[in-house]
Amino acid sequence: MTWTINSACCALSVLAVSACAPVAGSGRARTLGRGRYALQASPELTVVTGKVAGGDIPLPSAQLTMGGQYGLTDQLDLGLRLWGFSVGKYLLESWGTSIDTKLQLKRASDAPGTREADIAVAPRVLYHQVTFGGTPEHMVGLSVPLLFGWRFGQANQLVLGARIDHQVWMSESQTPLGVTLGGGSLGFVWQLAQHWALMPELVLLYSPLSFNGESGAEDSRGLSVLSLGFGVSYTR
Repeated sequence: MTWTINSACCALSVLAVSACAPVAGSGRARTLGRGRYALQASPELTVVTGKVAGGDIPLPSAQLTMGGQYGLTDQLDLGLRLWGFSVGKYLLESWGTSIDTKLQLKRASDAPGTREADIAVAPRVLYHQVTFGGTPEHMVGLSVPLLFGWRFGQANQLVLGARIDHQVWMSESQTPLGVTLGGGSLGFVWQLAQHWALMPELVLLYSPLSFNGESGAEDSRGLSVLSLGFGVSYTR
């Protein structure tokens, strides 16, 4: 009996750890430039907290994403990201992909000491699937961050973002559920060497989603997503 309880707890923990799609990884508020490319890897820790009548319920999650971007023009980047997780013992699989774009709205001067900000919008379309016990859950989403970046030194950049995300969750056993979240991000690009950079980013999103049917009670309303990514980038 003890083994069964421990196994169930472990299975639920693994499900929580792998169920969420990554939300960080916006990077600089500046496109790469025509013909340049970047390769990235980013472990990401996320806590999704739902407010119900019994109190807040936090669920931790973790993902490792890998991807790349290419500068189609000086003003437009196109990229692809992949992530995944599998534990066969518990029939658990979690994986997804996204198509990332970045459009430069304003490019700051390269002159030393400039206080101008780079401004870019970075729409992302994503798909995420979680399978636990043979029943898949599907999520399709759209994320639209608006990024503002200020240069520190020659190549470092502080990046502030405002964003809106929309996700639709679907499965065979439920009516599709649409969730719209709004929030912001704080990131820093630390240029370690000519081609290598660290890109930590903190993202906070919120939705006034109700978990109590149609009653709309305030003690069961609210969904928040807090995520911390640790990106590593190689650019040529």
